[in-house]
Amino acid sequence: MERNRRFRRGDNPGDRLLAVLAVILAVAVIVILVLMMVENRFGTKRPPENTGTAEVSATEAGPETDEPSGTAGESDVSAPDSTAEEPSSAEVTTADPTEKQTTEAVTTAAETKDETTKAAVTTAEETSAGTEAPPTLRYLTSPVEGAVLVGVSDNGFAIEEKDGITYVGGVLIANKTYSLPANYDPGDLTEEARAAFNAMQEAGRQAGVYFKIQSGYRDYALQKSLYENYVYWYGYAYAEEYSAHPGHSEHQSGLAMDINQDGTWTLDETFENTAEGKWLAEHCHEYGYILRYMKGKTGVTGYIYEPWHFRYIGVEAAKKVAESGLTLEEYFGITSVYPE
Repeated sequence: MERNRRFRRGDNPGDRLLAVLAVILAVAVIVILVLMMVENRFGTKRPPENTGTAEVSATEAGPETDEPSGTAGESDVSAPDSTAEEPSSAEVTTADPTEKQTTEAVTTAAETKDETTKAAVTTAEETSAGTEAPPTLRYLTSPVEGAVLVGVSDNGFAIEEKDGITYVGGVLIANKTYSLPANYDPGDLTEEARAAFNAMQEAGRQAGVYFKIQSGYRDYALQKSLYENYVYWYGYAYAEEYSAHPGHSEHQSGLAMDINQDGTWTLDETFENTAEGKWLAEHCHEYGYILRYMKGKTGVTGYIYEPWHFRYIGVEAAKKVAESGLTLEEYFGITSVYPE
């Protein structure tokens, strides 16, 4: 009984050994299977062969399964076309979605940095050059040294200021829109304007016409007195068309004058029919003068037609304005309206 009990089925040492080996084998198989599954799921990408880089896509790699298919860690790779050009490394995509997302993130970051750099360079260029290129300014005469640009006329001429005086296209302007300072006082006609008149007067005499300066330079105080007298004797509306407010008269500039026949003191529109009036209208620009207040232009200049009022702007400038047939306001593209 003792012997049979010791060596009954299951107590045989050989059976124990077989059982242990079976357990070990089973564990080994399970471990191998687990390792193969892990390697297949998270395996690294194979390096390209020397014959060319093949395109690998996540779709071609096939769906993931619990059991290994083929060699662990590899995806199905389509053979490269021998006639196609070798694709760049940028064309290679990995079956690993994590690596693909990382690559896309790096690319996006690089593109963002590039766009930021371009934007910064553009902003710097616009800052240095200005957000908008300045317009090409026009000048009828030379720009005034030291004048400050304050605007551009409708016809593209520079509007500048210096010491309270306005220049348009390099020409001093005194009209209902633009005034002269009360202390602006050249004292008389400028030397250039006086010399030009003397030459014009001499040429007129040789042509058989005789004229004089009836009213030349007027200072601010004298113009103020004249305007107030017009208002007193003729009323405000009349004065607005016949006389300038103090500071708005061209006579204060030392560049304008009223011209009349020798021996005559009355100034009216009949002057245009005199020999002197006709000759001046035809030849004044040759000496740098223009007929300032033209017929039918009261709505533009702000004053009645004055065939006796001439303004010096220089020979070249006067020729251009005369040839245009325009008033100074029309030529420059400026207004003549008193500020409200």
